[in-house]
Amino acid sequence: MEFDISIGKKINGFVEPNVVFDAKVELDSARLKTALASFVILKRWNSNVKCLLVYVVKDVDSALLELANYWIDGVFRLSLEKDETEALLDYVAKCFS
Repeated sequence: MEFDISIGKKINGFVEPNVVFDAKVELDSARLKTALASFVILKRWNSNVKCLLVYVVKDVDSALLELANYWIDGVFRLSLEKDETEALLDYVAKCFS
């Protein structure tokens, strides 16, 4: 299980995450399945962790992304066409308030 960013508390040399990010330049079905597998494993260990998926280019069917919403707490696109940077920052801030 690997995440691009993990924010949490350090306990005995290990970070117990509150929020994790998986960042993709291009989000296709294979990359979505890989991210989803990591999120599912993490959620089984600690269901309170917020799992966020951040991408630039979407090359996956929206229906498949919708099905993944059970395990993914937030999906954000950062691009010139649809920049959700502000929404991402607001969501992360709410996770810690």
